[in-house]
Amino acid sequence: MFTTSVKIRANRIPRIYRSYKKSVAYLVNLTAENMVHEAKHLCPVRTGYLRSTISAKVTPSKAEVGATAPYAGYVEFGTWKMGAQPYLRPSFDFWAPFFKKEMEWLMERMVAMS
Repeated sequence: MFTTSVKIRANRIPRIYRSYKKSVAYLVNLTAENMVHEAKHLCPVRTGYLRSTISAKVTPSKAEVGATAPYAGYVEFGTWKMGAQPYLRPSFDFWAPFFKKEMEWLMERMVAMS
């Protein structure tokens, strides 16, 4: 009969997990801040109210970027009388590849650490 055993002398998984959680939270926050900045830059300005309502709600694992002005959707998507003047979607389109690339790099780094 053949038996084998494995003895773990140093379990690095908890440390790697903590590091991963902190890194993801930082990356989510950084990307959300950049998207808000870009959206404010792209936002059409008449009175400045729409621009002032652009913000992000960030948790460690997700972010929601949007504007709270009642007419924000009309500006973003347009109406039958007014053409669209997108500011949120272009911001997302610009920063999404950055987020994806950084997450891939982070995953590769975490795999290499294990």
